[in-house]
Amino acid sequence: MSAAAACEAVVYTQALTRGGALLPEMRALLEAWKPGEPAAEFAKRVQRDDLVGKATARTAKDYVYAFTRRFLTPTDTPARHLRHLVNGGVSRQMVNDLIFHYTTEAEFLLGDFTVLRYWPAVREGRLAVANQDVRQFIWEAEQDGRIPTPWSADVHRDLPARVLRALHEFGLLGDLKSGRREIGPYRPADRSLVYLAYLLHFGGVPDGALAEQRAWAVFGLEPQDVWHRLDTLAGEGWFVVQRAGQVVRLTWHHRTMEDALDALAR
Repeated sequence: MSAAAACEAVVYTQALTRGGALLPEMRALLEAWKPGEPAAEFAKRVQRDDLVGKATARTAKDYVYAFTRRFLTPTDTPARHLRHLVNGGVSRQMVNDLIFHYTTEAEFLLGDFTVLRYWPAVREGRLAVANQDVRQFIWEAEQDGRIPTPWSADVHRDLPARVLRALHEFGLLGDLKSGRREIGPYRPADRSLVYLAYLLHFGGVPDGALAEQRAWAVFGLEPQDVWHRLDTLAGEGWFVVQRAGQVVRLTWHHRTMEDALDALAR
């Protein structure tokens, strides 16, 4: 699949230049966020109450900007879900997985690089990913319209390292050595996949199309991998998976997303 075909109508931004994964900061903001609070007021409270360490006004604003893009746009549903799960004490791995999911939904550059370059490199048996791999990906995006106006030399120099650093912080890559990061043994938590399955289901995705959704590809799962993991998870009582050839039917044990969140948080 070409990058252009996979990313039709997608426009990349430079947002990652203002921060990478920001996992500790995003977790702290999820715990502190109040539904309905305006972003400007939240940014002021973040700095005033020292919610993310001794951040400057500019840094606090950047953190809230990232939080808003990832979890409050176009609705605050992601923030509400993650706040519920964080407060329920789910595993750190699950929280990180779901922050990764929502970050790649907001930052198309990170998501598409992960799907179109990182996971193919894993399947090819490559040992590392380099800044130059991201730089080439950005150049291709400038050619096919995903970046409508070419970025500056400074962005071309700095952003590739930011993309790889984010993947490092999310657990997909190792430490930086000579402009390269080793590919790590990443595997999303089982309950992260349960959450995604219910999210897609209650989002209107038919059972037969469930494994074809892009959300799984970000985690390196192809359709057969998705069904294998869901078959395994069915044994824990989350759902029943029935497959006969191309016909797929799931019996969902939780009737609402809120019920599923409660069960995941227990």
